[in-house]
Parts: sequence; structure tokens; C-alpha cells
Amino acid sequence: MKDMASGLTLVESGKKSEWLCKLPPFLPRAPWLGGDLQTVRNKIVVAPRLNTDIKRWNVPLRSTGAGSLSLTMDRSANGLGKGPLILLVHGMGGCEDSVYMRLAAKGLSEAGYDILRLNLRGAGPSVKTSRGPYHAGLTADLRDVLGWCEEIFGERPVIAIGFSLGGHMLLRLAGEGGELGCLAGVMTVCAPVDLFAVQERIAAKRNRLYHAALVRWMKNDARGWLAPDSPMALHLPALSSIRAFDAAIVAPTHGFASVDAYYHDASMQRVSNQITLPVFAVHSNDDPWIPVKGYQQTSWPSHGSVAVVVTDGGGHVGFHGKCTALPWYVPAAQHFIDSVLS
Repeated sequence: MKDMASGLTLVESGKKSEWLCKLPPFLPRAPWLGGDLQTVRNKIVVAPRLNTDIKRWNVPLRSTGAGSLSLTMDRSANGLGKGPLILLVHGMGGCEDSVYMRLAAKGLSEAGYDILRLNLRGAGPSVKTSRGPYHAGLTADLRDVLGWCEEIFGERPVIAIGFSLGGHMLLRLAGEGGELGCLAGVMTVCAPVDLFAVQERIAAKRNRLYHAALVRWMKNDARGWLAPDSPMALHLPALSSIRAFDAAIVAPTHGFASVDAYYHDASMQRVSNQITLPVFAVHSNDDPWIPVKGYQQTSWPSHGSVAVVVTDGGGHVGFHGKCTALPWYVPAAQHFIDSVLS
């Protein structure tokens, strides 16, 4: 671990790149002090308006019976319809309108980028077009989205930014390799790199309110795609934990032998040392849901194109800092995007 600018620590195997030295320091903004307040702010503020031209697309999935994913494109008023596309992938219980998605879209579209806000299976508008649920290792859907981007937008590079579980999916995809279309780089914000440790942490007594809210959001999403009289739907009210939901809904739907098999087989840690793309993974040392230890114990590649930065404060996908109306990860993303394009 290496100290960087104020409030930043570098956790990675490769050489520190020049762009990392330009990252602004993260200093939490009052009154959002501490991991919990940083985390809950996203639920008590109004999502920002986006001054963009908006178009909706449905991206067909190749998996039999999976349907299609709904995706919103925010075309920047400052852009020229060319250059990189920024693909945003939400986390558990989220969708295209999650506050963190809209904050990122606002900041990056104002910087001149065209933004794609993806709704995963069974989430947001994708409830009507797909059969859920998504899961931490469902990279086939992301490959379909990237292939679609190449068909529609030609060779425009795609830089994907994933939040929480969406970040884990992108890290897993980067480690699997193979055909990735025009994917040029991946940034993640508070990705749960150790699935076993994360579900245990979220289920801890101090997180009971968070845990109950997450389970409620997951069940609400499931009601949107489950047939009302199906065995899974009838069993849904009795599920009181994320692990129980994963065991009863996610694992059997996607063919995992058990919930533990799901956490093991879908884990990005199984392929993390095979990442070859530029990757920028951001986490905070006071995230109440995701232990920072997982980042320190993950086997990152040694070639230097992967940077893992842990901030001093920020909560879970918070990063509400001083002197800016947008979260710290927005200007940090711009530095990463510039480094990839250069």
C-alpha cells in the first residue's frame, strides 16, 4: 500500500502511472461525515436533472428467453456524437435512475461524453423486457451490450463504469477476457470483490437497516418478472436475507448448484490476475457494506494497467467531497478516461 495525495491510498501491484498522481484529494464534505452518512446521502437527496438529449434503446440478449435490456442514452449537448461512450452499470437494487448513476451521467455528459445508462435484467425499465434476475457474474449480458454498441456506434471506444455489484460484474468481465468489442477500460466504484465476505458484512447486526432495505428492493424487482403463481414467487415473502434470496432465486435460476457455488463460481477473484484492460478500482476505507480487506487480498495483475485506490472516507458509493457538487469519483473518472484515450 502506498500513500498518495491527501486521503488516498494506492493498493496495486504495478507501477504508479502519471495520471494517478493528478487525482484530486478526497476530503469528506460536512455534514456527510463518516461512512454511514456518506452512504445514505444518495437516498435522501433529489437526483439531478440531466440537460441532455435522451434516447431509449432495447438491447437484445442472446440467452434463450432472456429478452432484452433497456438502456438510456444521454447525448451530451457539448458533444459531437463521436469519441468514447461511457457505459454506466448500476448496483444491487439500482437502475438507470439511481442517484449515483444520474450524478455520474450529469458530470460526464457536461464534460462532453455521451452516456449509456444500463438497466440490468429485471431492474428498472428492463423489468418489462427481460427475465431476471441479474447476478454478480452475469458477464454474458455485458458482452451482448458491448457487441450491440459496436453494431450501432461503430468503433467508438467504450469505457464502462460500474457501481457496487455492477462494478463486480465488470471486473469479472475484464478478467475473463475474450471478445470484448470496443471496451477500452473499466472503472469500478465500491465493487464487492469478495462475495462471501460482503454478504456476511451486510448481514451483520450493525447493518440490519441497510440489509432490510436491500432485501426489500431485491424482492420488489423480482415481483416484476416472476410469474405470480410460480413456486419462486410464492416463496418470496419468506425470504429475509440476501443469502436466502440468492439461494432461493439467483442460484437456481442461473444453474448454480448452491448459493456457495454461486459466490465461488461467479467471483471476480477467480480471474482477477488475468485482467489485461486498463482498470481503475475505487473503494473507501469506511464503506459499511464492503470490507476493504478484500481489495488487499485480491490477486491483481502485475503489469501496471490496474490501479486500485482506497480513499480515507467516502462510504458506499458516496464520495461526497468538499468544493464540488458532484461526487469525487466523477472528476476521478475523467482522469482515468483521459489516461485510457491517451
